[in-house]
Amino acid sequence: MNMNESTMTGLKIIVERAVRPVRVSNSRRRKIREELLSHVVGVFEEERARLDDDQAALEQTALRFGNPAEVTNQLQQSVPAGDSIVRIWEGQPGEATLWVLLRLACVASACAPVAACVVVLAAGRMAALPREAMYHATYAFLGLPLYLFSLAFLTDCFEKAFHDRAKDSRLRVALSACIGLLFMLLFVAGAVWPGWLTGLDPLGLVPYASILAAFSVVTALSLALGCAERRRYHQEWGRLPIEIAS
Repeated sequence: MNMNESTMTGLKIIVERAVRPVRVSNSRRRKIREELLSHVVGVFEEERARLDDDQAALEQTALRFGNPAEVTNQLQQSVPAGDSIVRIWEGQPGEATLWVLLRLACVASACAPVAACVVVLAAGRMAALPREAMYHATYAFLGLPLYLFSLAFLTDCFEKAFHDRAKDSRLRVALSACIGLLFMLLFVAGAVWPGWLTGLDPLGLVPYASILAAFSVVTALSLALGCAERRRYHQEWGRLPIEIAS
């Protein structure tokens, strides 16, 4: 049987009253919503077939669902301890995408010196690395933070462009995207620079630098599409009025 939009909204409100207060990561919250929504839709179909009235079936579905506060407590107790780490990585609902990306970039950048120490120790125990290889490795570790932060800003620019269609906003986003891309290209130019010091032909490295730049833009665009979809999903559920009228 077909279900109109008003009825589906009512079912989502039943679910959201119990799910929204739960302290849980965004990905797990989405999974819980989908599972509970599938459950209440099934219950609603049973009640509608029995009562032959959408509003009465919706009210009966809410009664069968139970007290939202009690369901919230049960859901909170079922959240695994490791989910708190996922919450830090994913951020909070409604948090700006840029802050999530910058947080991830900071963590990845902090790991770079650790990786550099591992490489140096490994190189000390094995044969000494060629000087040109050391140049490239040093630049990769030092340039990683700049690259990650540039990728974060570029992704945020694309995501804002998808979210805000206003003409003035598009102009600002385009300018920001150009600035972010400039930083990206500076990183790519640096990838060619060590070749000048070691006597390599810089033009021979241009294809690899171009591939890196293109890959970075495509990666930022893909991340932005995912961020925009998550933003729309959060706004759709966040607008639901879950307050129970007294």
